[in-house]
Amino acid sequence: MTPPPVEGAGPCLLLFVKAPLPGHCKTRLATSLGAKAAAELAAAFVNDGSTNLQAWYGARMLVCEHAEAAHPLLARLLAEEGWGHLPLSRAPLGALMGAAFQQSFRAGFRPVLAVGADMPDLTAEDLVPALRSLGRQDAVLGPSMDGGYYLLGLKAWIPEVFVDIPWSTPRTLTITLERLRDAGHTFDLLPVRRDIDTPEDLLKFLGDPRRMRCAPRTVQAARRAGLAG
Repeated sequence: MTPPPVEGAGPCLLLFVKAPLPGHCKTRLATSLGAKAAAELAAAFVNDGSTNLQAWYGARMLVCEHAEAAHPLLARLLAEEGWGHLPLSRAPLGALMGAAFQQSFRAGFRPVLAVGADMPDLTAEDLVPALRSLGRQDAVLGPSMDGGYYLLGLKAWIPEVFVDIPWSTPRTLTITLERLRDAGHTFDLLPVRRDIDTPEDLLKFLGDPRRMRCAPRTVQAARRAGLAG
């Protein structure tokens, strides 16, 4: 991939993950599919997502608690697929994200982008517009259909986007944008996308052939869970 022009010492991509253990992840999927099937889907999300992001131009870091990095799947990504590890202590989401961005900036990375493992079809190519945006704006966000965001990119440290945000609500994105405006920062928005948090999200994914092609392990796990695709 030919990188677009960006400022700073080099870009960094943060992939926030959880160990795919039954009862520990994808709890909204587990209510309908069961904890085991939800954990298998979570593992598939991480596998597909890490594969799709390998072509990212810059450093790639898994963000998870230190103990979770010992999970076989995450340990393999760290040992064999070129991911670094940004270990953090357990904390509320805003504090966790803020700490990850702060550590990345202190290490000299600029800009820094963060995504979760809830969109397994997200590719490195999809992140190119975000890098271009950060060549001219302070921040870039990828809105998700549930009112949150699937991507956050910052050119430099902006504490306002991590404090007093109603996380995991329909107002997460709106309040974050208000914080940016109030602090005098500029931003771009990427196209709206649907991440996979609920059974409805998963069925929408299975109805989109383009998304399915980018996430074959997720499709296989969904079929094992009894969902057509």
